[in-house]
Amino acid sequence: MIFKRLIFIIIVIILSGCSTAVRHISDQSETERETETEKGRLLLKVIDSGIDGPSEDRRVFYRIYMNKLETGRTTTGLESQYKTYETSVLPNRHLIMLEKWALNAEQGEYVKLNNINQLKPSYCYIVVESGKTTEVVVTGKKDGAAEYSIKVY
Repeated sequence: MIFKRLIFIIIVIILSGCSTAVRHISDQSETERETETEKGRLLLKVIDSGIDGPSEDRRVFYRIYMNKLETGRTTTGLESQYKTYETSVLPNRHLIMLEKWALNAEQGEYVKLNNINQLKPSYCYIVVESGKTTEVVVTGKKDGAAEYSIKVY
């Protein structure tokens, strides 16, 4: 008899906990939807130019740091292809930093390139406006210099 009561109490506790969690998730979704309209969109495209031939065209991706916190990474592709990253961002001035990772065929994994081989400068400041898309195109030159172009629409 005590065993049945204990099971009944455990079931009641579990069910009451589930209903609370469902309400909390739905409330959170409404809040996210409200702030989503206030956010701006960031679209980042990175490409390396000056690749002389297929033997020099490595598979790479870039880790993205926004305001000194890692926020994600670009798609993976050859250096001569666009690698993209897209996210929603609160309107403000933001610091974006890039970190280049390349596939090491001998190790069979991606490794961070030395600072000498990273883009220079590896950062830029952008202003994201509410309800608008900020597109940042980063072009890495053969000598390691980076060119940033920013377009808001």
